[in-house]
Amino acid sequence: MGINLLGPIELAGSELRVEVGPTRLRVVLVALALQVNRVVAVDELIDAVWESEPPTTARAQIRICISELRRMFQAAGLSAAIHTQPSGYLLDVASSGDVDALRFDGLVAGARGHVAAGDLDTAVATLRRADALWRGPVLTGVPTTFARQVALRLEDARLAAAEERIGLELELGHHEQVVGELRLLIDRHPLREGLHRELMLALYRSGRQGEALDAYQVVRRLLVEELGVEPGVELRELHRAVLERDPALDADATSIRPPADRGIPRLLPASIADFTGRETQLAALRRALVEVVPAEHFAVRIAAVSGPGGVGKSVLAIRAAHEVADHFPDGQLFADLRGAPGDGPAMRALDRFLRALGIAGTAIPDDPDERAEMYRSRLAGKRILVVLDDVADEEQARLLLPGRPGCGVMVVSRVRLAGLDGARQLDVDVLDIDGSVQLLARMTTAARVRADPVAARRLAELCAGLPLALRICAARLTARPDWTLDRLVQRLENESRRLDELAHRRLRVRSTIGISFQGLDPDAQRLFRRFALVTAPDAPAWAAAALCDASVERAVAVMDRLVDARLVTATGRQGDSDSRYRLHDVVRLYATEALAAAESDAERGAALDRLLGGWLAFADDAHRHVYGGDHTTIHGTAPRWRPPSGVMPWPGDPFPRLDQGERRGLVAAVNQAADTGLDELCWDLALTLITLYETKGYFDDWLETTRAGLGAVERTGNLLGLAAMRYSLGSLHVQRFQYDQAFEPLLQAVADFRVLGNRHGLGLALRNLTSVYRGRGEAETAVRCANEALELLRAVADPVAEAHVLVQLARLQSRSNDLAGARTLVDQALVLVREVGYRRGIAQGLDTSATIHTRAGDLELARSASLEALHLVREIDDDVGTPYVLLGLGKIEQQAGDTGLAVEHLRRAEILADGLGLAGIGNEARALLDRWPGDTAAIHDR
Repeated sequence: MGINLLGPIELAGSELRVEVGPTRLRVVLVALALQVNRVVAVDELIDAVWESEPPTTARAQIRICISELRRMFQAAGLSAAIHTQPSGYLLDVASSGDVDALRFDGLVAGARGHVAAGDLDTAVATLRRADALWRGPVLTGVPTTFARQVALRLEDARLAAAEERIGLELELGHHEQVVGELRLLIDRHPLREGLHRELMLALYRSGRQGEALDAYQVVRRLLVEELGVEPGVELRELHRAVLERDPALDADATSIRPPADRGIPRLLPASIADFTGRETQLAALRRALVEVVPAEHFAVRIAAVSGPGGVGKSVLAIRAAHEVADHFPDGQLFADLRGAPGDGPAMRALDRFLRALGIAGTAIPDDPDERAEMYRSRLAGKRILVVLDDVADEEQARLLLPGRPGCGVMVVSRVRLAGLDGARQLDVDVLDIDGSVQLLARMTTAARVRADPVAARRLAELCAGLPLALRICAARLTARPDWTLDRLVQRLENESRRLDELAHRRLRVRSTIGISFQGLDPDAQRLFRRFALVTAPDAPAWAAAALCDASVERAVAVMDRLVDARLVTATGRQGDSDSRYRLHDVVRLYATEALAAAESDAERGAALDRLLGGWLAFADDAHRHVYGGDHTTIHGTAPRWRPPSGVMPWPGDPFPRLDQGERRGLVAAVNQAADTGLDELCWDLALTLITLYETKGYFDDWLETTRAGLGAVERTGNLLGLAAMRYSLGSLHVQRFQYDQAFEPLLQAVADFRVLGNRHGLGLALRNLTSVYRGRGEAETAVRCANEALELLRAVADPVAEAHVLVQLARLQSRSNDLAGARTLVDQALVLVREVGYRRGIAQGLDTSATIHTRAGDLELARSASLEALHLVREIDDDVGTPYVLLGLGKIEQQAGDTGLAVEHLRRAEILADGLGLAGIGNEARALLDRWPGDTAAIHDR
């Protein structure tokens, strides 16, 4: 009973036999049955049925095929079941023996184990049982490449098994019995030289020398006429030996098979010819497997290779295994555990390894511990290299470790096997752009890459350094010599189609990532999907908490599982609230697809609201930290998000976090809010960020976020947001001394806030409009504007903004030579900012006080105030405030006659101002230096 592929395809159950007739059903069943208990991607099934020209309804038709197969399983009374997975389907059977093609493979492997143990009679009987499974040709009448490939592979395996069996029968002396069978096989496969060689030997040992010589002439004529070639060396040598009646041909003198290493396994797959780069990693693996330091004299050498799917771990490991193979003369074992969890894959690998090591299948114990003990015993005293590919976890690897020194083990896994004691860890990451282009050149042609180096680099960027993606691109280019690199680039530029384009026959990026994704628990799958909502290059741990609406601690624990699965990369300190995480560009595309498929618009929208609300909460807290409260800004109604505890994990000064990546995240959040129509959140966040921008001089970010916010509110007609963004744009120009450009947006903001009746916004806009009038030399208008702003800001209880206006009025009075009045206003401002702890405002007040003292000639008081201001701006990392204060100090020392100090301060102010784009400060410092030495009257108030 089971799924029978070796002949007419049928389901043989306890109830009845059901022949699978329609072509599509047969192809889908074969594709699933040859990979039982593994997920087969839908795309792979589509390729198998339709090759390169699938209809638009292909996915729907595959679903229909699956439904029909399930019905047929039930009708036949089979326990096998087809399970739907996120990326495809899995045929679940109790054992691989339920599929006759896989049962055939198992019997052949068992026979080889009997041969290794010297039990030729049992080996022959086992191979006859394997051949008896065949009921006819495979997949006849199915005109697809997949069907032809499967049929050829299965038929070739059958023929190879038949050759092995006949060779064994010749060793057992059954010469005459196999002659007829050999003639039939030769009729079907006339170009198979091995069959002709066995026929000649069987005839000779049966006393039929003439027929053996005639058989050689037959094959020689056939090869010359059909292929234009002479027989191979083995056939020619056998012909010579038959002519000379060489005693070595006697049955008791030699074997049909070469006298080779029956107990020495050589299971390594071939290394690829276009292997490129990775020299550092190769050298590390060679050292790990070959070099033995005294402390490791009694230990098995283990190298653990880890990295995300598609990064080239297996290719690297196999290449390294071939390079060190000579150091392990007793053989090499290889098993692909396919990332499947549990003991099952390791048990199957142990079975294969023991058979390859000469243990008969009937002697292999079922108990896992006993099987592992037999394996360790068999390896004791030997020097064998064991390569374990796609291992799920440490427990799987431990079952397959040798017990004695001398052997080497290379374990390849998507997760970092940190719990594998004594293993030397090697992480494999994506290639850089140059390495990617080099790999493309090796896999296609160097000339093709040289013909369009720009497209080659862009192709490398779109593949994000993932070797699997690059290999797929190379395969597609090789299959289409008429395509230019630029044509493929254009196809990959479309993000929504990129994963579809990164596929060629069995090579698929989507399926590779899907294997890792399917191994996750539901919480990790949900967080992985939602992490696609993060548009910044990376994100902090609290962002993961926002996506899941959970505590930061819980989110970090889940995120660590994604890091272990190599779907997410951790930067910084992994495992705590300061961790940062990022998605590989190609992996992000998969996460985006999974999110769209698994979650509703409402679920996605809620997760995005929390994420962006978290950024808004961060900006709020940063603003309050700087200003000592919620001063000098206005807010909308957009909700903030905080963890269930209500406490966000960013205590203290926010500015160091800007350099850790929050700056990129904040800009991305504003743009994302604009793109998704969250206009209220967008303008609120953009406006709150002014605090960070004006202190650090991030003027490009300020302009970008303000424009994004302006576009968002204009599209929705959000009047308060429109006023706020006009105010922000004008304020940016004020910071850069661009008074003419600042005038119009600030004037519009004033008008908007008046219409809306928003006194706070109006007071702030008038405050900054005062700076414009003062900068343009319109002192009277500036005073009127300042007085109105002062009245409004006092009414709304904004002491920091009130202090700003007082300082502005003090500067205006200082220019009018009312120095006593100016001092009074500055002192009032300093009282206000000291009360709320606004240190930047204190520095600004002290700097203004120093200017007034300088004008009055009180240079000691001026120097004292200016030095205190300099200490403050450096303490709070106020990059913009520092050149302001240095300019004032330069003026003080210039007036005091200390040339050296004056020049030092002025030049430093010039350099810092130019670096930040503060043209007004830089130009004034240069003007003072250019007039040096000059009249102290030239040192003017700014």
